[in-house]
Amino acid sequence: KLLNIGPIPRKELGILILRSKIHEILKQKNVTFIIEEGILGENYIWHKIFENTNIKEALAKNQTNRLSLSDSNKKKLVISTIDRIDSNLIKRHNKVISASRLQCYLDCPRKYYQTNIEKIIPSFRLPSHFTVQNRGIIAHAILELYYKRNTFSVYNKELHLKVLNKIFLSFIEENKMRLDSFDYQVVFAEIKRSTYNTINYLNEVILKDQVKTSKLYFEYKLKNKVLSGFKVKGSVDLIVENNKAFSIYDFKRSSSSIAKNKEFLNFNKIQLWFYMRHLRINPKNIFSFGYINLKSPRKSLIFSRDNNKNDYLFDNFEDRLIQYKEFEKKILIELKNERHYKVKARNQQICKYCFIKNICPQE
Repeated sequence: KLLNIGPIPRKELGILILRSKIHEILKQKNVTFIIEEGILGENYIWHKIFENTNIKEALAKNQTNRLSLSDSNKKKLVISTIDRIDSNLIKRHNKVISASRLQCYLDCPRKYYQTNIEKIIPSFRLPSHFTVQNRGIIAHAILELYYKRNTFSVYNKELHLKVLNKIFLSFIEENKMRLDSFDYQVVFAEIKRSTYNTINYLNEVILKDQVKTSKLYFEYKLKNKVLSGFKVKGSVDLIVENNKAFSIYDFKRSSSSIAKNKEFLNFNKIQLWFYMRHLRINPKNIFSFGYINLKSPRKSLIFSRDNNKNDYLFDNFEDRLIQYKEFEKKILIELKNERHYKVKARNQQICKYCFIKNICPQE
């Protein structure tokens, strides 16, 4: 039996038809052509419509003089562009820099603009739903209160449960959340397990036998200063001090949030570098640093100056920090002078998991 399954329409065919129609309109008299600035470099369809025409060249060079659609065409048209970047918004909202904001700009300038300047944050808070952020906030608070009340290396189950109940219930009440019995137990058990694992990891691996002599600082504020016109803001999740030696740690919910070793060393992930650059601590006194995985602490990424078998050896730290300072200075100047915020994602994964991808001109 024969079955007719053709012809199959091609995506390119629709673009070619649209291209032909637009070109016919532009060949008419007294046409003014208005297009968003930079759109030809960011949008595949518009790129194909004006491919191999002198209009594309003119737009790429930001020329707005009269010119023809093709060399053989005698009629002229006026080209104009619309800059979709709001300069007034930039002046109002581009005054602060933090590790997350700088990372966002490195990941993609357009994402930075829409997130930090236009303030497009498509998130919804449902009273019956615990988000990843909710879990992280509660876990941080539990660890901080636990160590404020317990200075012994032995795990204190009674204190842990007491702190867990206090923080968990307070969060639910303050945020007016409504959880049914099943969801309550699931979230409670998850946070209990992750904080239990983290406490044991901190005691056994990070603090070891120095719990009593160590000082723990949670949410340690960065130095208050201004760089390239930006006010520095932020805080470090945990700093451990022992005999004037400091260890810098950032809590991450899971392995997917932790920078790969290469990403960290190449400044593709700058959060810890940013912290160490702007702390009120002499770099010579920083002994170790890294990301602590709350879900699976044994999969944390820790760098150290000694040959600890659990850590990555990092013996040229001060030289690398100087290199980062130069890198950061260059990026901040670029950000200060930025006017276009083009779509320029660092890699495909950035686009794949971007929460504004549905309104991005690249799509």
